[in-house]
Amino acid sequence: MTEPEPIGLRQLVRELGSFVAVLLGVGYLSGFMIYHTYLGTAGIVPPGLLSVQYLVAGMLFLGAVAFVWVPAWVGEMMARSSQAELRRQGESPMTILRKSYPARVIGAWSGWLFGVVALYAIGVKLGDVIWWMAGTYMVHVFLRIRYALATRLEGTGRLPNVRFALYVFPLLAFALVLLSVTFGALIYPQIDRAVGGGRPVRLKLELTTVREPGSGVYDVLAATDGQWIFRDTAATSYYIVSSDQVKVATLRGDAISRFGKWFRRR
Repeated sequence: MTEPEPIGLRQLVRELGSFVAVLLGVGYLSGFMIYHTYLGTAGIVPPGLLSVQYLVAGMLFLGAVAFVWVPAWVGEMMARSSQAELRRQGESPMTILRKSYPARVIGAWSGWLFGVVALYAIGVKLGDVIWWMAGTYMVHVFLRIRYALATRLEGTGRLPNVRFALYVFPLLAFALVLLSVTFGALIYPQIDRAVGGGRPVRLKLELTTVREPGSGVYDVLAATDGQWIFRDTAATSYYIVSSDQVKVATLRGDAISRFGKWFRRR
């Protein structure tokens, strides 16, 4: 039996570069959908296809998904390793299931624990955090069932052939789109601005506009070098003005996140 050749540094860098490129691409596309969903609920379409905010929103989304999927996948790999060892020992199918199942539970619950704490710390309501974690985990379970069915049809414990890829990648893409839209509508608007989220900032604006809106207190949704997007405090009217029409912006209320408040008390 020949020993596997070690991975060279150049090959490792190339593979890492490909992984990072795919991650950034998925993050940017997800962030684009998240930001358009976030402002689209108010009937506002963000201008332009290029924005750093899209990438920031996408990275927040990937982090929120990773809290659920990565521990679940690790638990799944641990369970498969345990199952293979138990089969070699001649254990019954019921014993294999009973002894390997705790690995899946530990993986899933560790992700839930860290995910709940992290999302709550950056401003998301506890109830919405639990809904998000549950929905994201159900997508993982759905993909896991699809894998199990495809593997059984192939009659092996290995990855099925190209037919599996033709089915699973569209399902994964659809799942990411669905999760991105949900994140943009439910989670992103609650995340503190300090970590790149979309929670509105309450400001007193002195405007040079001739007509409505006039100077007053508003909740600012987004601000760029070219324009400001904000709404009144009752969330009934939304406005877009050019940046040169905003003369002075003064903070109203407490803008410090739960995470920041915890550190301030130390």
